[in-house]
Amino acid sequence: MKKRAVKKEIVLFSVLILLAAVAEPTVSVAPPPSNVVYFVPQHGNIIECPNGNITVELRVNTTDAINNWNTYIEFDPDCINITGYSFAESPISHVGGWTRHGNWIDIGATKNIPDDSCISGDVLLATLTIDCKACNCSSPLNFTGPENVFRYIGCAKAFKYYAAAWYNGTVTCRPPPTVPEVVINEFMANPSVGNDWVELYNPTENAVCLSGWTLNNSSSQMKALSGTIPAGGYMVVDVSSRLNKNSDSIILLKDGVDVDNVTYGAKPENAPVPPTDKSTGRYPNGIDTDNDSADFRVFDVPTPGAPNTIPPTTPFLIFGWVNYSDGSPVNNPTITITNLNTTEVFTATTDAGSNYYQVLTSSDNVSTGNVLHFEASNDNTTEFNHTVTEEEMSKGGIFDLNITIEKAPTPTPTPTPIVSIGNFTSTPGETVSAPILINNVRNYGTGTVSITYDPLVVQVTAIENSSYSTVVSSNIDNSLGTACISAWNTTGVSGDIIFAYVTFKAVGPEGSTTSLNLTVSEIEDIYYNDIPTHTVKGSFKIKEGIPPLVGNPTATPSIILNDNGRARVPGTNVSQLNVSIADASGVCSVTINLTPILGPGHDRVPMSLIEGNNKCGIWSVTTTANYDPGVDKTHCLHVNATDIFGNSNTDKCILLTVLRRGDVVHNNRVDIGDAYYIARYTVGLAPEPNEFVAGVVPAESYDGVDMSDALYIARYTVGLEPAP
Repeated sequence: MKKRAVKKEIVLFSVLILLAAVAEPTVSVAPPPSNVVYFVPQHGNIIECPNGNITVELRVNTTDAINNWNTYIEFDPDCINITGYSFAESPISHVGGWTRHGNWIDIGATKNIPDDSCISGDVLLATLTIDCKACNCSSPLNFTGPENVFRYIGCAKAFKYYAAAWYNGTVTCRPPPTVPEVVINEFMANPSVGNDWVELYNPTENAVCLSGWTLNNSSSQMKALSGTIPAGGYMVVDVSSRLNKNSDSIILLKDGVDVDNVTYGAKPENAPVPPTDKSTGRYPNGIDTDNDSADFRVFDVPTPGAPNTIPPTTPFLIFGWVNYSDGSPVNNPTITITNLNTTEVFTATTDAGSNYYQVLTSSDNVSTGNVLHFEASNDNTTEFNHTVTEEEMSKGGIFDLNITIEKAPTPTPTPTPIVSIGNFTSTPGETVSAPILINNVRNYGTGTVSITYDPLVVQVTAIENSSYSTVVSSNIDNSLGTACISAWNTTGVSGDIIFAYVTFKAVGPEGSTTSLNLTVSEIEDIYYNDIPTHTVKGSFKIKEGIPPLVGNPTATPSIILNDNGRARVPGTNVSQLNVSIADASGVCSVTINLTPILGPGHDRVPMSLIEGNNKCGIWSVTTTANYDPGVDKTHCLHVNATDIFGNSNTDKCILLTVLRRGDVVHNNRVDIGDAYYIARYTVGLAPEPNEFVAGVVPAESYDGVDMSDALYIARYTVGLEPAP
């Protein structure tokens, strides 16, 4: 079967036209296209040939007002002849006519002044008379001719032509059916449930007695018949499972004489094989021209014991929108839909400015249970199957079937190779081997690279090969501070490579520094093509060996309470730790070991610069003390100050004392003895305790030391209050 591609501008309105033609309820879809020109009937049949005829209306359904039209109509002159026309019933008929040209006609009409008004709606344009010239043939009725030149609809008064969809038609010529005594009218050879059956039809005006009649297949008798078939009636005969599913003959015998027979399958001239749960039958009902392939067709809905009928053709519309997986629209996608049951392929109509797609076909091409294979593509492709439901057939289509396509990843651009040298430090007189790197190179073959430096800081003492690149020639000039290197790899190498190793000796004083500047004269691949590159310069510093100077270690306050989660008087459980640090080359980092008061994992807590700069400033950190083993102790919290050359000073520490709240007698525990001491104090038997430790109620403020503090501690000792 050939592909069906439907113009987008006519699809939706064609639904309405087809529905009207078959007198089915309309389907609610998007607004129709503007104008459609069509035949009524679209597919005519002349059951008398030769010399039979039919009249076919040429009509237009238009939303644009028109008063003139013209078209070419092409046909098969060996099958039919267009013998006449009439404008009598058309409102556009003041001036009109036709000319004949063998296998096509040129026909048109217009309204004339003074009645030259333009009209819209469903308008009869002309009535054609068509005669049969042969039998068992079919001719197209095709609208042809250049559009808006010889095929057009328009309003001459407004000097306008209007776009239209032109629906072609057909005319089929058949001889009148023969009327045998009884015919094999329909059969099912492959039911999923039940037995095979054969339907007999009596087309005569008299009842037929079946005594002495039999039904045979190609090899044997299947059934001896009995009873009577009334005039115009039917008999359905159960033949068990005697029919071959792929090919067989059914023979109706009367007293051993062949009355009717049909052969299906095996050859093109035979009747078609009925698929599972479908039947093969004569259409029109009872027709017998002795041509099985022409007389029989497959029925999706079998009709045993009733006339063979075909459900009226109804339009079937599939539409939806296509988006990428990120929700963005896929404009103008390519979508094909294959009916896996019939192999028919439909190509969806799309538009460059939209992600909408649609296919208009009919119930002739799609039916309940058909599996439709969707393939949608743009940058990527997605495929899936959809089984047509009875509800979708009833509604007239598959609406809002939206498709998602995975968005293809954006291609990663090939990075430009980078030629670089690193940043190095050393002590005076030390030598450093510095690699010149080329990153992301493909098929490196050869290159020339120069490096410049301050010869009062460093000097080049050697240039050496790497495993990736062989140094062919080099020129070192330490008086000017330059070194030029040429190297190659004759077989080629890709990725991150080392072009050459340059050995520098630190000759300058402590703290001196120089840039290492690179210049690429050329980098080529093994095919002699230039490779564009970027360069990244490096540096060389000669470090001094003096560590930072650390002083003024302070803790404010220097005594705090342990932090156990219970509220504290503000400022009693937090201390700010400060230290002054100076270094001529610059401080890189300052840390403090808070493990004694915060526990393991806090040996390098960063301190922040709060005043000055990294050459002379105050560094600080704020801390609590929640590590219980560190309570009731004075700690030396060591500071580590490191400069930019890695020189460190760890000589200084900050003193901080942590006390346990409620430990009135200072034995590093809170017990009934502390409550007893407060009770003795309240009656003058003991000195006044320090409220900093003894004032436990209220938790967040001071109100003196009294029996409420003693009571809280006593309740804590028996588990009635949390730790103070």
